[in-house]
Amino acid sequence: MTVPQLMHAFGSGFGRVNPLAVVLSGIAVIGIMAWLVALEILRKNRRRREEVQIGWRYFEDYSAQRRLTPAESEMLRAVVRSGEVTSAEMVFDSPFVFEDALEAYLADEKDRLARDESPYVVLRGIRSKLGYSQLPAEIPLTSTRQLEAGLPAHWQWAGRRLQGELRNISERSWQLDLPGILPEGIAPQQMVEIGILRPGDAEYCVQTTIAALRPGHHALILNHTRNLERKQMRNWVRVEVNLPCRTTVISGPDHPGVEDGPLPAGLLVEGKLIDLSGGGTCARLPTALPKGHKVSLNFDLPGGASFRGVRAEVMRMAVLQKNGREDFEHHLKFTGLETAQQESIIRYVFEKQRLGAKDPAAPSLA
Repeated sequence: MTVPQLMHAFGSGFGRVNPLAVVLSGIAVIGIMAWLVALEILRKNRRRREEVQIGWRYFEDYSAQRRLTPAESEMLRAVVRSGEVTSAEMVFDSPFVFEDALEAYLADEKDRLARDESPYVVLRGIRSKLGYSQLPAEIPLTSTRQLEAGLPAHWQWAGRRLQGELRNISERSWQLDLPGILPEGIAPQQMVEIGILRPGDAEYCVQTTIAALRPGHHALILNHTRNLERKQMRNWVRVEVNLPCRTTVISGPDHPGVEDGPLPAGLLVEGKLIDLSGGGTCARLPTALPKGHKVSLNFDLPGGASFRGVRAEVMRMAVLQKNGREDFEHHLKFTGLETAQQESIIRYVFEKQRLGAKDPAAPSLA
């Protein structure tokens, strides 16, 4: 067949088109594309199976390294499968992946766990061996199962602020110990909001429900939740104190107003600190130091820590009238606090929150 005859057969000659040739060409193109797509799908599936197998091999290695028992290893496998973790070994590297997978597992096994609580003990062992029962302070909490016993907490009920301490953290529940008798009107299934202070991290606001009461131990048994709100950084947590202090004026405001001209540098005022945090303090003084003044503070913490020449700035000032006497409360922001000094204050603040007690007799200044 000559070239003109071929062109004529495929309908390309003189503007004429052969419908059968067009259909056959289209089918051929579609067939080739489908074949290529199928090959790519097979290739990706094969790669995915290989990645899954590699993940499980690493899972076995990590299980041996963390000394998981056969029962713990098998349960962790079930957790991984429930959470549909893309690569099994990720539960060893990320507490967030572990918590997500655990939540899915607990939902899948809800009926079984209602009849048999023994898996909770195995899960706690897994958490401990994975290092997720006591997370470093720089890792935020995402579940109440990550809480530690001994953390200070507070609870608002009927207008009262109750200080407490966390106890008995298990995979099933956690406990809040409170001083004195439990308030009236408390009952299981009630929603409560608990504030928890985590040293070196933040204050967490936790909303959960009461699982049970332990009146004889003055304690609430609480259900676990992932409803945690990280409210404030550690430097913002304040406690009430009663510490004598000496305040020396360094300089006046950078931009003084007409009514609050600068006080003389070197002016010494004695008073007391009435609250304290890692970022600042409130000083009650007999002399008004208007906003913007730079000062130097001397004070001591119970236990022997001394602070001399701590630089601060007056952020705001309020007049206090009491028993015919006029005092002035100054909210001060630390501007020259060394890291070691700040850590010392933070430790004191959280310890005082944990104990929920008044300061011992404040030391006098040298």
